[in-house]
Amino acid sequence: MCAMRLHDQFHRAATSSGFADDEIRAFAAHLRFAIHLSRNPQGDPVGQRGGTPRHAVDTRLPFVASFDCAALPEVDDLPLPADGTLLFFLDHEEAIEADSEEEAQSYARVVHVPAGAAVDESADRGDALFATVQAELPEWIALNEPELSDYQRHRAEAVPNRLRLCALVEKLWPKTGYSDLRLGGYSGHIGGLHGKNVYGTPETEMALDDLQSRFPDLRRHQLLADLEQELQQVRREWVPLFQFRADMVHFGRFFARRDDLAAGRFENVRCFTEFTE
Repeated sequence: MCAMRLHDQFHRAATSSGFADDEIRAFAAHLRFAIHLSRNPQGDPVGQRGGTPRHAVDTRLPFVASFDCAALPEVDDLPLPADGTLLFFLDHEEAIEADSEEEAQSYARVVHVPAGAAVDESADRGDALFATVQAELPEWIALNEPELSDYQRHRAEAVPNRLRLCALVEKLWPKTGYSDLRLGGYSGHIGGLHGKNVYGTPETEMALDDLQSRFPDLRRHQLLADLEQELQQVRREWVPLFQFRADMVHFGRFFARRDDLAAGRFENVRCFTEFTE
């Protein structure tokens, strides 16, 4: 089922439940769909985790996973190539010890191999991955009023029945469990970023970096007042392309600007390696 049909399904269900159209649209702006990946057989495999790449790629970086773009389900805000193979590489141990952002990015790479490229049939296939589509919402939208920040409270005014709408989403797309391999959706907070204070997700760090570049004379803690608004801009521009647990204590995330992703500019993808505790 394509992404627009999923949003249409939500809109029809919410309308049938008596919600106002303006509130439905305001809530739906926060609704995303992610591709959750697991080793549990369900349908045809869409990729592999581990093993060795079936396509020749000029890199010595550790191979993480690959995905058959034509086999992946379509989801909103994730304009992946229609065909070919996406390969992800990351040396998470080197990346997290890097002395600079530029150096850290040198330990990560995303490659799109066009359809029809030669494959090595003798390559180690690793673990086959299977896909399910799940609905995701930002964490704040299900919080009670006293738990919201001023900025979140302002945004919540447009969706006064947000808790009931969250319940409707859960009814339409029941959670099937957490997956530590995901394409798209939201980026949740899991721990600290190496060498930085903990403000949340990599998107938060990108928002702080953007603010710092515009206001170089202010310290990072002085920028927090404008952080949430800047964070929304980052989330509009960037999508968590691929998120995965690298090992027991590290988590890797690849982020791409939506326009870069749509244009196939995978060289502009940014990668973050985090501690999980």
